[in-house]
Amino acid sequence: MARFGFTARPPYSFALTVRKPAGWHWLTPGEVWDDAAGTLFTGLRLDDGLAVGVKAWGRGTVARPRVVVEAFAARVLTAAERRALKRTLRRALDVDADISGFVRLAARDAVLKRIARPLHGMHEGFGGGLWPLLILAVTLQMAPIKRSMTMLHALLDHYGQRLRFDGRSVRLWPTPARIAAAPLRELKARCKLGYRARVLKAIARQLLAGFPSLEELKRMSPEQATEKLQELYGVGEYSAAMVTPHVSFPLDVWSVQIFARLFGIRIPKDRDPRALIPRVARAAERRWGAWRGLALVYVLNALDQLGEKS
Repeated sequence: MARFGFTARPPYSFALTVRKPAGWHWLTPGEVWDDAAGTLFTGLRLDDGLAVGVKAWGRGTVARPRVVVEAFAARVLTAAERRALKRTLRRALDVDADISGFVRLAARDAVLKRIARPLHGMHEGFGGGLWPLLILAVTLQMAPIKRSMTMLHALLDHYGQRLRFDGRSVRLWPTPARIAAAPLRELKARCKLGYRARVLKAIARQLLAGFPSLEELKRMSPEQATEKLQELYGVGEYSAAMVTPHVSFPLDVWSVQIFARLFGIRIPKDRDPRALIPRVARAAERRWGAWRGLALVYVLNALDQLGEKS
C-alpha cells in the first residue's frame, strides 16, 4: 500500500468534487462511498494495465483543504508507476484549479448565486481517462439517464474487473481490448446497447490502434481537439464536447431546455429544442465565459434548487 496526499487550492470540497449531488461518479460507476467516514473507495488502471485500488478522503476545511490517498495493487508500485498515479489523481481531483474567479462570478450572477452556497468548493473533478469518458458519452446518446446507467452497470458487470482491497469491492471499467474482442451480438444483448455496441467496438479498436490521450488532446487547440475526437466512429459534436479536456458546454435535447428557461429564451412548441442549441451555447458563453463548463456542472447538480426536473 502506498500513501500520499495533495494540498488543494481553496475553495475545495473533496466530498462535493468526487461525489456530486446528482449522483455522478468520479472514476467509475462501480465505486463505493462511505458516507459516515467521508471516504471514497474506487480504482483505475495505469497505462501499463496495472489495476490500482484507490481509497481517498478529505482533511481540513474548504478554506484549508487537503486530500489523502491510499493506493492498493497486486504488487509494489515502481517509482514510475507511483509518479504516474499521483499525476493522474492530481488531474482527476482537480486540486490545482483556481476557481476563485468562478466564486466571484457566482456571487453576482442571478442563476449561480441561487446555488453557489450549498455547492461551495465543488470542482469539476472528472477522472478515469479518455476511454471511460467515451463510454459515458456513447451510452448517453439518445437515451434517458436511467437507461444510460443500466447500460453502464451492465458493461461493468459483464466486461469490467472487480477489484477487492481494504475490505471493499469496486468495479473497474472494461478495457478497450476486452470490448474490441467481445462478439457484437453478445455485447449488444448483455448490455442492452443497441447500435452503441458497434460504436463502442469501433472506438475501442481505434484507441488500440493509437489515438491521442487526454493529455495530448489538452496540448492541442480546442478546435483541433474537437476535430480529432470527431474522427472516432460515432462521435459527433455533442459527444466530443463531453469528452474534450478543453472548456465546453455540451447540450442535448434535455439540457438545452433547462438552460433556455434559465436564460429566458422562449422554446416554440412546434420546434425541435435541439435547434436552439447554438443560441443557448452562445448565451452561456456571453454570460459565463471561460467558466461556462463549471457553471453547467453546478446547474445540473442543483436542479431542485432551481425548480427544474432532474
